[in-house]
Amino acid sequence: MKRILNIAFWIFIPIGILILLGFSNAAQNELLCAELNVHIDYENGMQFLSREDVVNRLRQSNTDPTGKKMLNVQVDEMEAVLMKIPEVQSVEVFKTIDGRVGVSIAQRRPIVRVINSNGRQFYIDDRGFQMPVSNYYFPRVPVVHGYISEPELTESAHEIAGDSLLRSIMRTDDIYAMANFITGNSFWNAQIQEIYFSRKGDMELIPIVGDHRIIFGDTSHMEEKFNKLMVFYKEGIKQTGWNRYDTINLKYRNQIVCSKK
Repeated sequence: MKRILNIAFWIFIPIGILILLGFSNAAQNELLCAELNVHIDYENGMQFLSREDVVNRLRQSNTDPTGKKMLNVQVDEMEAVLMKIPEVQSVEVFKTIDGRVGVSIAQRRPIVRVINSNGRQFYIDDRGFQMPVSNYYFPRVPVVHGYISEPELTESAHEIAGDSLLRSIMRTDDIYAMANFITGNSFWNAQIQEIYFSRKGDMELIPIVGDHRIIFGDTSHMEEKFNKLMVFYKEGIKQTGWNRYDTINLKYRNQIVCSKK
């Protein structure tokens, strides 16, 4: 009898727990959503979105959960609506047992602003995708302009780099590679804020300190070129001053060609 009672105990305890969970879930479904908690990741310094932007977008699409039964709160629909915001990289929507709905958003991080030859402006983010310019927030990133005709693209810089045809007619992969390198280095990020594409297709870097242009060419041997430039800044510019030269040409391997004013 003792053995039978012991077996029955271990059988009915899980069943009882499942029944209680079922009642709890049913009770939760009947709760009205009392609060919408929105968390936006501002750690990367970007402030494209506010809580009001998120709430307004949900209201416009009739997916704002506030005041609705938790049963009727469609998490997937809310995520789909918020993912259509161009500045959103990822979003997670979740329900809590006390009748609240949470929204967690990670923003996209632009690393360069592009102005093509037709005047169209857009950003390229840290994953290599285009994103539109915001009317409310302007991040401090390098600006690229000149003889470039980048159209609106859905392909990333990585995809373009791997496609010989696209790479032959697009500059996105070079722009991304250059911006990614500059923003990843504290010195160059502070020194280089403008990149110009010449008619010949060469990239020219325009520094903040010094009245000169840096003729960089393309992004081949990029790290080597920047290392040469750093050595020149430390050893050459220190002797002659920042405004002695008109151009500093890094296109040729193992040498730097400068022209004086």
